[in-house]
Amino acid sequence: TMKKLMAAAIVLMFASAGTSWGLLGLEDISFDGSLEVKGISADNETDVSSSQDHRGGANTRVRIGMNMTVTEGVKGRLELARTGRQYGTGATTVAAEEGLWQVENAYVDLNDHFTLKNIRLGRQYVGEAGDLAWNVSPSDDYSLSVSAIDGLLLEGTYLDEMLDVILFTGKAFEN
Repeated sequence: TMKKLMAAAIVLMFASAGTSWGLLGLEDISFDGSLEVKGISADNETDVSSSQDHRGGANTRVRIGMNMTVTEGVKGRLELARTGRQYGTGATTVAAEEGLWQVENAYVDLNDHFTLKNIRLGRQYVGEAGDLAWNVSPSDDYSLSVSAIDGLLLEGTYLDEMLDVILFTGKAFEN
């Protein structure tokens, strides 16, 4: 009977979640995420002998995000990421997983304030894969790593929308 009560409580929690966000002052809650897998396989890469020297593996990355509208012109995002899990390494425990999840996005967007198109404050991704200057975001490397930076991003459009200006200041590590 205890299992049935727990199951009923979980169902009620998720069924009423959409209507209860308004009580917290949040509107338009949306969720997103991904499960990504990248595998490699290599044969005979260290020498050209007839003996096989094979290596291979598959790494995973899990990302779970929540976007919310706080009020008109104010939005936020929270994203958790788990990287570095390699297939075939056995089971894990809940206690072992707790320290492996990281908050990669936790920011607030202020849209159309102070003659700026957007103001973003908090932990965020900057750039995109393949950018010439820099990219601090989920990477497509073998380990499917994720990096983010704490900072302030200011975006503005000027001269009748002919000039886009982006200013970012932040700190990756405290030292």
